[in-house]
Amino acid sequence: MNTEKQKNFPLVSVITINYNQSGVTIEFLNSMQHCTYPNLEIWVVDNASPTDNPEIIKEKFPAINFIKSKKILVLPVEIILPFVKQKGNICFLLTMIQK
Repeated sequence: MNTEKQKNFPLVSVITINYNQSGVTIEFLNSMQHCTYPNLEIWVVDNASPTDNPEIIKEKFPAINFIKSKKILVLPVEIILPFVKQKGNICFLLTMIQK
């Protein structure tokens, strides 16, 4: 959905990695709803969360781009997955480290 206003702004791709922290990812996505930048796409990559239900993310935010990995990936591979598909001129990567 490209409106005239969006065409005046470069597309920004926001990519976040989820691993067993769907609640935190949902909080992040809730905060992104307050973003006033008119031309962005959001990607969530779930890194095969073994004790979490990441499907809730896609259910709550059906407009996002969601990739669910079938096996745990090393960080550089996690990053490559959405970069292959994203269309943004500018990319912002957010990843959470679980202690």
